Amino acid sequence: MYLYQVQIVVIDGGIYFIFFGSNSSDYKNTTLNYNFASLKNTNYFNISKPTAIVNHGWIHNIRTSFYVALAEAYLSRVDFNYIAIDWSKYSHDINYPELPPTFNVQAALIVSILIQMQTAGFNLTTFHFIGHSLGAQIFGCVGYQLIQNYHFTPTRITGFDPAGPYFGNLNEWPTLPIASAYPSLNKLNAKFVDIIHTESFKYGEDYSAGHIDLKSKIFGSILELFNQTAAFIAVQLIVKYNCLHCSHNRAVQYYTESIQSGSVRKFISNLCSGSLYDIGLCYGSVASMGFYADEYSANPGLLS
Repeated sequence: MYLYQVQIVVIDGGIYFIFFGSNSSDYKNTTLNYNFASLKNTNYFNISKPTAIVNHGWIHNIRTSFYVALAEAYLSRVDFNYIAIDWSKYSHDINYPELPPTFNVQAALIVSILIQMQTAGFNLTTFHFIGHSLGAQIFGCVGYQLIQNYHFTPTRITGFDPAGPYFGNLNEWPTLPIASAYPSLNKLNAKFVDIIHTESFKYGEDYSAGHIDLKSKIFGSILELFNQTAAFIAVQLIVKYNCLHCSHNRAVQYYTESIQSGSVRKFISNLCSGSLYDIGLCYGSVASMGFYADEYSANPGLLS
């Protein structure tokens, strides 16, 4: 499948908003300073559809293979608009410690574009923010700024293995040495925050921060969802994947597969502690990892 794209330039910012359309037979890479109002209801954006807005991670860009697969899954499987943010001008800096202190500025650039879009008639309540690694942490800051400065709370933010180094949990804030103006992505940044952890204690954060967190256990062969003190076990992942496949980028692939499956039952999890899981007594509330995570319910029979 070929993706038709239009790049939206942020003046002096080095950050691109890239709108994808799926109805073209060729691939174009056209740079435009677009009037957002004229972009509505074109091949690139249907104002009546919900929107996935994706932010890549450190060292990557939107043409990295697993981001391309994610875009293709959205455009071919679900009825969504798809926007990718390319901040590779900054993310390709191998001096990682210098990046987090810049996130307030980068988030402010993104927020300014979002507010321009809202003014032009785009409905931000239908936007699903999806970030990987440092991109997830930037979206945490975006959510924080939208709430603090514009009194707008994003509907949903999904984090793919949010970056761990130089970020801390809410209990540690604001004692960290850098980026102390905002915490890492957490459940205060949106009405619903779901996080998929696949490489804790290395590149990814090692604590639960969302409304629902999917966290690897025993090098990723068992995945747990944490909702405050409760855990959900994603049983199907144990059978399908082994620990050799679990990495910082694997969270993107899990989510992509949840879209490709077209089923809320793809990665079913039950409310359960680790000890109850060991003896097969997981019968509590249910959730589905990935695209359908916002259909979490306290009703054990919802997904049965």
